[in-house]
Amino acid sequence: MNFKDNKHENAFYQILEKMQLTHADTERTALAYLLALNEDCCKHISDLYDFEERIILVEGLDKAWQTHTSLKTARMAFNLYNGYCYDNKTYISSDGQEKDLPSEYYSPVHLFACNDAPYFWQAIKIRYPDYTEED
Repeated sequence: MNFKDNKHENAFYQILEKMQLTHADTERTALAYLLALNEDCCKHISDLYDFEERIILVEGLDKAWQTHTSLKTARMAFNLYNGYCYDNKTYISSDGQEKDLPSEYYSPVHLFACNDAPYFWQAIKIRYPDYTEED
């Protein structure tokens, strides 16, 4: 596994321990890897993940501490965790129902345009090991 530095690696293992994974859980492992990557996400992890309920907290995307880089990291983490790709935008469908509108900020064009792109790719490999095996 490719880590940015020792701080990233140590934070990753601390988060995994706090998650108390009992089986191979690629969703939470990728989530932990990414949230440990960004210092702001790591520092405010309780705004992004509920360890007791074992769920992501999407309202954490709207916190005042979020930066451009931490938002990219959290968006990538949430998307790999369960496909989340919304930023509080809705539209009214043809049947009159209010629906969430996927955000362009979850697309690879936006997410991978940063220095952390190699670590985002590593997270994809963690989440989808069967599809990203190297020869």
